[in-house]
Amino acid sequence: MRPKTDDLQMTFFEEEPSFDDTITTVCFTGHRSIPKGDLEALTTLLEAQIYELYDRGARIFKTGGAVGFDTMAAKAVLNMKSRFGEDSIHLYLCLASPDQPMRFTKSQKADFDYILAMSDGVTYASDSLTKDSYFVRNRALVRGSDVCLAYCKKQYGGSYYTCRHALRNGVELVNLADFLCLFEE
Repeated sequence: MRPKTDDLQMTFFEEEPSFDDTITTVCFTGHRSIPKGDLEALTTLLEAQIYELYDRGARIFKTGGAVGFDTMAAKAVLNMKSRFGEDSIHLYLCLASPDQPMRFTKSQKADFDYILAMSDGVTYASDSLTKDSYFVRNRALVRGSDVCLAYCKKQYGGSYYTCRHALRNGVELVNLADFLCLFEE
């Protein structure tokens, strides 16, 4: 039985921060596997888009803690945080469960542990991994977000579902996969 996600209380703050701009919160979604041919251009696009969203007022960034695009996005946010100062930008992890990294390689686990240690907070969709944990996590990522920054090239799977969920809920969607063609020779 699928849990009622509307009843799920995912709280990232004890007190909701207030900003003057209408864009405050960004979530990330994307594929775990990124073709080598996309990597350099995607990194450039991701960093540029995060800066643009920061200029528009975004200060809160949420990622799902997966390998691939989530890790790239988290590292980019942490890089910005080190440039602009600890209180200028916030990274929150919304994980499926505490068991989420159990199948990571040693290198992936090291990245995950670093991101977890440097993040401003973490929430879990479930106490343990179930078939619905990622579904609940993806919905929680979108909830409260103004923009969903994505890398989605497939019309199926978790990233595709999250992008569709964002659009259905009035969240601005920026799919970086749509811009990769600008870097092709």
